[in-house]
Amino acid sequence: PQDLGTTDYIFGDDVSFNSDSAKLNFGADSDITITHNHNEGLSIKQTQTTDDTPVILELATGETDIAADDVLGEIRFRAPDEGTGTDATLTAASIAAISEGDFSSSSNATKLSFKTGSSGTATEKMSISSTGLVTISRSDNAENLSLVSTDADASVGPTLRMDRQSASAADSDLLGKINFVGHNDAGTPEDIGYAGITAIISDASDGTEDGKLAINTIVAGTERSRIFVDASETVFNEDSIDVDFRVESNGNANALIVDGGHSTVGINTAAVSNRTLKIE
Repeated sequence: PQDLGTTDYIFGDDVSFNSDSAKLNFGADSDITITHNHNEGLSIKQTQTTDDTPVILELATGETDIAADDVLGEIRFRAPDEGTGTDATLTAASIAAISEGDFSSSSNATKLSFKTGSSGTATEKMSISSTGLVTISRSDNAENLSLVSTDADASVGPTLRMDRQSASAADSDLLGKINFVGHNDAGTPEDIGYAGITAIISDASDGTEDGKLAINTIVAGTERSRIFVDASETVFNEDSIDVDFRVESNGNANALIVDGGHSTVGINTAAVSNRTLKIE
């Protein structure tokens, strides 16, 4: 080994390290190393053994004026030597950091974009916004999210957990909501929440906790309660709108019906009656 001093060196062509375990050392005490792993790739290591000394790989742009949709850095995955050519040699997947607006002294809003390819250059399939919003999208009607458990025991799984970590939980706190959103047929289509399922704290008292579950749908442009499950009762049509409750048996479409408009109950009949209860 020879110490070449602190002079900068410029190479006009390739530099080769002809060893299956070649190592590059960085820093006065060689605290960062890049080592070649034979037939695998490169290993980047932080050699310090003290606590909180992780290895950091930073992708930094030299731009001095970041605008919306500028790519700050990107990791791309390709197979450029694939013999079939065309789509096969394009970017198959990538992870990119993309600015969400103009950077300023008080804003560096950025999203992470996860792209994959199917036939052509990879396009965004998932993103994490600067506010933490995760969006998973696809161009067809197949599944967007699949939770899989391979455990063969009898316990429940897979599990989807919606966790409201409040430091001051109280009665009537909303725990979470599943929104079902679609467009309407306006000239400029609008996003409409057509239905939703909401979980609520009924009683937050330690040892006697109670929960509520509300299933709502939009009726004539307004969100209405359809099924409300409380600790002491299950209520249909809590908002008293003109809708019927009907139970269908194998041979009768109106085995039980509550007529919302006429405030009547029918058994084995759909006929409206002035009587509160009609049985046929």
